[in-house]
Amino acid sequence: MDAAEQKLSLVSEEDARQPLRPDGWSRKEILGHLVDSACINHVRIVFATTLDGYECPKYDQDAWVVLHGYAQVPWPAILDQWRARYTWMAEMVTNLPDAALDRQFTITGFPPTTIADWINDCLQHLDHHVHQIVTVPATT
Repeated sequence: MDAAEQKLSLVSEEDARQPLRPDGWSRKEILGHLVDSACINHVRIVFATTLDGYECPKYDQDAWVVLHGYAQVPWPAILDQWRARYTWMAEMVTNLPDAALDRQFTITGFPPTTIADWINDCLQHLDHHVHQIVTVPATT
């Protein structure tokens, strides 16, 4: 988290505003998507830990990004939310009992997964988008 935050904090407001590809999200919107993802996945993991046979809905990530208006939010404010959400989620994950890691849950339309596998997917998703934000040149 610290290394990612250092890299993300170097992104300028101007660079954060530019889409990474035509008709694609800007860095602001990608980081905002990660904020949304942390919120959704935090809740998914808690419910999957506490409810047998938990099935949760998919979410419309494009609609969430638009509804939150990330394109208009200052980069430092999104970065603050990103840090807070992932720190909070990481704390929750460290408190999971070992037995919970093998619990299965389902996201509507997808095969069942375990909490451990979902946590790994979340980390890969986070790494993918942070790498994208700090390395992919924006289109102008």
